[in-house]
Amino acid sequence: MLRSLQWPSAIGLVATMLTGCYAMAPVASPRQYIAARGPALVMVTHADGSVVPVEGPSVKGDSLMGFVNGRYQFVGRWDDVRAVTARQAHKGRTLLLAGGAAVTLVGLAIMLNGGGNSGEDFLCEDPPECTP
Repeated sequence: MLRSLQWPSAIGLVATMLTGCYAMAPVASPRQYIAARGPALVMVTHADGSVVPVEGPSVKGDSLMGFVNGRYQFVGRWDDVRAVTARQAHKGRTLLLAGGAAVTLVGLAIMLNGGGNSGEDFLCEDPPECTP
């Protein structure tokens, strides 16, 4: 029974770790970031304030290209781009998740090792026989 619970627990922990450590955040140098990292998705804010989700963005000269609504197209010139946000590692969430995982693992270890005193000495009717 315990072994059958190990795999789902491990998969859940890994899935949480992979998703919990990231957040959408502004990119300091969008051109270089997209060219170097090739993110799957970025959110582009144009000078007029419109925000466009772009999948598979790429840099073509002074233009940004990518998939918008499933169609590969010209997204805009870099002069028209006010900001770009992308999924990036989030230090605070990573530390919080690592701390939570450590507490969980310690709790599981205590639980699997019997959790300390089983309480049997409280059930003894004859105290001299209950001494360890």
